[in-house]
Amino acid sequence: MDIWSKEFAGRPECLVEARRFTVAVLGEGDGAHTVVLVADELAGNAIKHTASGEPGGEFVLRLARFGDRCRVRVDDQGGPTSPVLCSAGVEDEAGRGLTLVNSLSFG
Repeated sequence: MDIWSKEFAGRPECLVEARRFTVAVLGEGDGAHTVVLVADELAGNAIKHTASGEPGGEFVLRLARFGDRCRVRVDDQGGPTSPVLCSAGVEDEAGRGLTLVNSLSFG
């Protein structure tokens, strides 16, 4: 098992750095783009919905590789609510991220 982690400032522009870190760790082989998408969504949620997105906030992106599988974890600074899967309507502009992460992670 290989494990990597890196701390990022909780600013939207740091999502690019988080994606680059993920690619640097995993390369661009089969499935890496899926892991990058999951990491990006979780990090974006940390910035948008938790204290990590406030001035001076930060989050930690952790990646682990187990053979041909990867685990993505984002540690944030907490928020007023817990993350939940929700059903976004056809007209909704948001609310699909965790459903997407769930589908890609356990598919």
